Amino acid sequence: MPPADAHRLGAAHQARLAERGSRHRTGAWYTPADVVDRLLDRVLDPLLAARAAQGTDAVAALRILDPACGAGAFLAAAADRVARALVACGAAPAEAARRARCTVVGIDLDPEAARLCRAALAGADGDDAHAPEPTVLVADALLLVDSGAGAMGGRSAGDEGAARLTGPGGCAPDGFDLVVGNPPFLTPLRRRSAADDARRRALADRYGRAAGAQTDAAALFLLAGLRMAAPGGTVCMIEPLSFLSAHDAAAVRAAVLDGAALVGLWDAQDRVFDAAVPVCAPVLVRHGPPGPVALWTGRSCTPAGQAPAPPSDGAPWAPLLAPGRGVPVVDLADDGTVGDEAEVTADFRDQYYGLLGAVVDEDAPDPDAGPSRPPTGPPLVTSGAIDPARLLWGRRTVRFGGASYRRPRVDLSRLDPTLAAWAGRRLVPKVLVATQTRVLEAVADPVGALLPSVPVVTVAAPADRVHHLGALVIAPPVVALATLWHAGTGLGGGSLRLAARDVAALPRPAGRAAWDAGAAAFRAAQEAVDPDESRAHLLACGAAMCTAFGVTDPEPLLAWWTRRLPPVRA
Repeated sequence: MPPADAHRLGAAHQARLAERGSRHRTGAWYTPADVVDRLLDRVLDPLLAARAAQGTDAVAALRILDPACGAGAFLAAAADRVARALVACGAAPAEAARRARCTVVGIDLDPEAARLCRAALAGADGDDAHAPEPTVLVADALLLVDSGAGAMGGRSAGDEGAARLTGPGGCAPDGFDLVVGNPPFLTPLRRRSAADDARRRALADRYGRAAGAQTDAAALFLLAGLRMAAPGGTVCMIEPLSFLSAHDAAAVRAAVLDGAALVGLWDAQDRVFDAAVPVCAPVLVRHGPPGPVALWTGRSCTPAGQAPAPPSDGAPWAPLLAPGRGVPVVDLADDGTVGDEAEVTADFRDQYYGLLGAVVDEDAPDPDAGPSRPPTGPPLVTSGAIDPARLLWGRRTVRFGGASYRRPRVDLSRLDPTLAAWAGRRLVPKVLVATQTRVLEAVADPVGALLPSVPVVTVAAPADRVHHLGALVIAPPVVALATLWHAGTGLGGGSLRLAARDVAALPRPAGRAAWDAGAAAFRAAQEAVDPDESRAHLLACGAAMCTAFGVTDPEPLLAWWTRRLPPVRA
């Protein structure tokens, strides 16, 4: 069966899963044909070229695994390339097709997907009694294989499926030369996608700290792939872009680099799946020497240069994306962090739902309060009311609790004692930091008059320091750093979503005099009534903060930051 047929089978099966409402629960997002082809260009074609130089038998000895094979998009395309390489080495087409089929192995938890994969691999001679049966196992790959002759650690007792793969007499006794695929994306915070308690315990037993409660299952497939790979074998798995920077993936990043080298990284940038999840694909070589990381960008997998190997301590890999995304990389002259002089907190569902029923619009007085008494109480500030150094409360419509407000206020008398105490802790001098933005956006509240709305982050500090901290948060060098360290954490691939701990970890500048100038410009930008005047002060703040952080050539950084700023709004 041609690879195109495998994609049609996968698309049809995906549609059936959607109709049954199980697509999100299983994390099934099948890979487009062009993405499969471009990734195989990078990870399979070099292997085929090296084996072809050694002859037909060397090509036929390749072993390729997709541990989440679905309907077989990657495996059908890989088998087709192997067959063509065998023909180029002199094999007859029918023999090449049969031998190529023996080079690929699939695993999938979905029996129907596994059946479709077998059909895709059977080819035109699927009814030939002498043709080898495609090896496609119905199993959970994360729990199936602990190790084999070529893997890390010892095998779990009774793992018969593992014996079929990497054990003596298995199809890949020394491990696989290439492990490639698109594993399911199962967001742990979604109840319907979370693994049950028994499976969580089993994953923790198998992968230790890497199998955290919030770790996306897709990340664990990198570890499973390395355990199934031969020494020197390549692993390439499509991952959510957030894997590169998420705190909950740090243990996985550290674990994979403990036994492998990151040699390549694909940054899709474009939307690839219907789920609108930005994706990437790390390429790892088991027991490979650390060295430069080849970078590819876009759906076409275009070369984008190289980056230094990432640290092996679990630190984010997102900074590797800088060349392909045009993010300036700067060395900062820093002195401590935001957390050294401020208390950084974020609120959650209890505060959000606790405010429902207590929010009123000053432009639509509460009928119970009488026509001469407009609503009172602190303004409620949402992320939508925050621009860099500019509070838009009362200037634009915002959303809260499914309703639209122009001038939302919180009636403190309607809060229960717990929420009233929370409000008291928030009505202090502070900086409010928006999330899901292309640059870091913040406003200062030196008198403690504003209440934050989830997910706004609160940076509480003495009144005489709030403008300094506001200037720090929006500073171009800090925005560039955050963009590199937190790529993919927002709802869109280009947006930033920093948690309170991330804001607390932002660096303070070493240049105190320039920081004072930046704080003064930040204050002037926020207090200006005219939006163009505000923007002029904001740009002055950005320039001063570049000086404060010791940026020697600020122009490229300022130009990049200015392009990302939100438009001037009245």
